[in-house]
Formats: sequence, structure tokens, C-alpha cells
Amino acid sequence: MRSSQFFQFLFWIPVGLLFYSYILYPLLLEIIFLVKSKSKQLPTSSFQLPTISILISVFNEEKVIAEKIKNIFECDYSKDKLEIIIGNDYSSDATKEILEQLRIQNPKLETRNYELRRGKPAVLNDLVKEAKGEIILLTDANILFDKDAIKKLIAHFAYSTIGLVGGNIINKASGKGISIQEKTYISRENRIKFLEGKNFGSMIGPFGGFYALRKNLYQPIPENFLVDDFFICMNVLKQNFKSIAEPTAIAYEEVSEDWKQEYKRKARISAGNFQNLIDCENLLLRFNSTSFCFFSHKVLRWLGPFFIVLAFLFTFPLVILKGTILYKFLFVIQSLFLLSPLIELGLEKSGFKNSGWKFIAYFYAMNFALLTGWFRFIKGIKSGAWTPTKR
Repeated sequence: MRSSQFFQFLFWIPVGLLFYSYILYPLLLEIIFLVKSKSKQLPTSSFQLPTISILISVFNEEKVIAEKIKNIFECDYSKDKLEIIIGNDYSSDATKEILEQLRIQNPKLETRNYELRRGKPAVLNDLVKEAKGEIILLTDANILFDKDAIKKLIAHFAYSTIGLVGGNIINKASGKGISIQEKTYISRENRIKFLEGKNFGSMIGPFGGFYALRKNLYQPIPENFLVDDFFICMNVLKQNFKSIAEPTAIAYEEVSEDWKQEYKRKARISAGNFQNLIDCENLLLRFNSTSFCFFSHKVLRWLGPFFIVLAFLFTFPLVILKGTILYKFLFVIQSLFLLSPLIELGLEKSGFKNSGWKFIAYFYAMNFALLTGWFRFIKGIKSGAWTPTKR
């Protein structure tokens, strides 16, 4: 094989893997859905809804916690079968005082105040031990439910094979900053998660703001883990139960507008992703639907920054050895795309707006965040405590 052919081969491997993960894999899920799947009705009213424990770990949520509790009590679910426990992870704002007032007003509400900041995993582990419900529902303080969302989420547990059900979080975009790009990405992820669950019963990770699982399937989260929802979901799949998404169980969340805040959040999630990759590596060796979805949807994307860098580096020898217009063009395009976040910042300051270019800048910025998270993972993560995105 000539050297130019060798570098062509090396160049197209990472490009092909990125194309497969972001384009072909979602398309394949849609095709499988159309070929084999028919809508299954939710269980009828004859299904006796189980007792549930709603667990929330909070840190500095004074702006949203009162509205969250009010929203839960307005949901259409029997209060006799409902338990709410909130763990306050040593908040430094007025969260503790607000919770005390809410507890007096609502006897169903229980609070636990911790006098040392330990992180969400440690708080959830403690709350699950205390939970009395057959099903535990995990949610965040800034997520607001539709009135029937909890009932639609829980209804799937009528089927004994279902271990975890993720809700459909609809994001409210202000149109400022990167909110539209973030909303578009999350909406697409929601669709992929739904198709994985519908086609295979292997949804790879719920959105952590709204999901439920059987209490007996919960495995304690390592206290230094940064992405608890993924760990919980994958351990349900390890126990050979199904993980699915219910698109009609709707909740709402405002998405971030700020590049810097979202970059930090994605970098933190990335570091947690690599923690989970090590923990779940045995799932990849099962060679079943779960390993297929896990590899195609998550592992390849987590490795995306490395594919982008490799494709760029392998363009150099192709430009030198072949010197064709194609590879010169690819070199220029890749250079522009790699610089797209910086270019976008300059365009924003000058008042020029181009939504198409912003999507490119968003994609590359988030891949740089993945790379930042990988370096953080390599350095070692000692604590699962982190600061929520500003709201």
C-alpha cells in the first residue's frame, strides 16, 4: 500500500466513525422503529399505581425550590402513595430556611439537612436508604412536571421487565446565546433515547432531571462520580432489566444561554462519562442490543474529540503527498471549524448573527469540553460535589 493510500485510510476511519455515530446510528434507529415497532398502549386504569418516593438532592436552590414543591403536589398522583424527601447538601443560601417553611406547610414533605458538602451521589445514596416507596423517582429542583407526567412515567412499571423509565424534558429556549443550539441537541437526544428504549429496551442513560426506577434495582453510586443518572441506568441494564423513555411524560426546563456555563457543565459531564465508561466496560463485551447502543450512541461520541484531532492531523500528509484540491479544501474547512468557537465569539461581539455557523461552533465547543473532561478524568476525581449551572 502506497503511503498516500495509507494516510487516506487513516483519515477516513475517524471521519467515518463520527458520521456513523451522529448520522447513521440515529437513522438506523428510525428505520428499525418503522419496520418492527408498533405503539404499545400504556396500562389501563386497572393497574394499581405503586407507592413512589420522590427524591431530590439540592444545593443553593432558593430561587426554584418552592415552585418545585408546589408543582409536585399539583400533579395527578394519589398523595397516599407519595413520599417526598429532599436532601439539602449544605446549601450556603436560603434553601434550608425555605425548606423548613415548606415542610411545616406540607406534612408529606421530609427534609434532610447535611452539615457537610458531600455531593449529589452521597446524598442520593442516603435518601434511597430511607425511601419507603416501591419506585423511586429522581428529579432536579428546576424541573417542572405536567400534571399527568408522574402517572405516565410510573405506568410502565406494570410490566415486570421494565426497570427504569425516563421522562421527556422539553427545554425552553430564550433565543439568546446558545439556547437554541442546546435545545436542538437535547430534543434530538430525547428522540434517540426513545428509539433505543422502544426498539431494544436499552435506553442508554435518561436525562437526570426526571426519571424513575425500581428501588430494589438501585445500586449505590460511588461518591466521587460526577454523572449519577448514567451510572444508575447502566446498573439497571446490568441486572437485565429494560430501560425505556416515555415521551408523553413531559417536564420542562430552561436551557443555558451562556457559552461559558455550558462549557463547564459539558466538561464536568465528560469527566463523569469516562468514569462510567470504566465502570461499564463489561457491558460492551456482551455483544447484545445494550452493547450496540452503548457503543454507537455514547462511546463513539465520547471519543469524538480524538477523532476530530486525528482527522485533522492525517490531513497534513495527504496535502503534502497528494496535493489535490479535495484535501487542500478539507484542510481549510477543518481549520475553520476547529477555530469556529473563537470565530463565533468575534462575530457575536461585532453584532453579526448566523445561526448555521453557530451550530458548527456549538458542536466543536462541546467536543472541546469533552476533551477538557477527559483531562480532568485522567488527573483523578476525588469528589462528586459540583456547582449547578446558574439559573
